[in-house]
Amino acid sequence: MQKADEDYLIKEMTRQKVELPAMNDRVGLATYFKFHSSDYVDALEMDMEPLEGSQYWVCPVIVEYMNDRFDKELLRYIQESEGHGMQFLAEYYNS
Repeated sequence: MQKADEDYLIKEMTRQKVELPAMNDRVGLATYFKFHSSDYVDALEMDMEPLEGSQYWVCPVIVEYMNDRFDKELLRYIQESEGHGMQFLAEYYNS
């Protein structure tokens, strides 16, 4: 039950602090997308097929910062709990 409550809380906070502001103003939208890697959109804009899973990639600076400062288990928990498939662990990018 506690895990379900924590998951709901994370999703609701993400919705309130990130998704709703992003839908309502350009600054919020820019804030939302500055954390995402541009690889997926760049490929579409160049009429290329995006790499599989690239829509979930996070900006490399954010990945590096988080992996240098946070425990791997914490990053794994955030990644599994955030609800959008974003990949925070550096191991996804080092293959």
